Amino acid sequence: MIPRSVTCLFGTVPPEHPWRNPNHQTGEPVQQEQRGLAGIRWRQIGDVVSKPVNRADTFFAATRHSALHWELRDDYTPDSEEFAAWRRGWRPEASDAEYREGFYADVAAMVARGVDVRRLRVVSEPITEYVRYEHALTFANIDAGEKVRWLPRSSAVDLLVPALDGWVFDRELLLTHHWSGRGDLRARRVTRDPGVVQLYAEAFESLWPRGVPHEDYVIR
Repeated sequence: MIPRSVTCLFGTVPPEHPWRNPNHQTGEPVQQEQRGLAGIRWRQIGDVVSKPVNRADTFFAATRHSALHWELRDDYTPDSEEFAAWRRGWRPEASDAEYREGFYADVAAMVARGVDVRRLRVVSEPITEYVRYEHALTFANIDAGEKVRWLPRSSAVDLLVPALDGWVFDRELLLTHHWSGRGDLRARRVTRDPGVVQLYAEAFESLWPRGVPHEDYVIR
């Protein structure tokens, strides 16, 4: 019996992905004609099946309709140099080139071709120092075209919140982020199981109306 999916170092790979081919043992990229998220390349290196890049933006260029992102933690990346600088008094400037490049340029490109990009941050109040720092940087997400909302946990008492941070792309692919207790990113995992993707997409859509648009959110 063919397994429904394969869990590997970087993700959960569905059996229909074209790494199952005669060339997979060579480690060469798989050539394919598919487009969209189903056409993301996978390759096999030894006994490990991996994506070419283990980052969320691996999927940005292939997304056609929607990219839904949610963040559930109050602290991330405790060793971040930028966060440390912010704590010492540095403040970002909208004119800084870095806020128009890389991730932000990729988001802007998605929005430019009509992709609905939404980010929901579920936060505890009073907010942590890290969330305050995130809030100060959110202008760059907005400038790139993201819709950003903030949801206090106290406003979601009657709703079910996902256990993991993640993205749903085109309601076809789920990318989950696995963080350690202190806020270090340990792994990202991918699934295209329709039932699981739907659960996360529906959870996001149930939370989104409760969120406060960034421009209206008052820090507490």
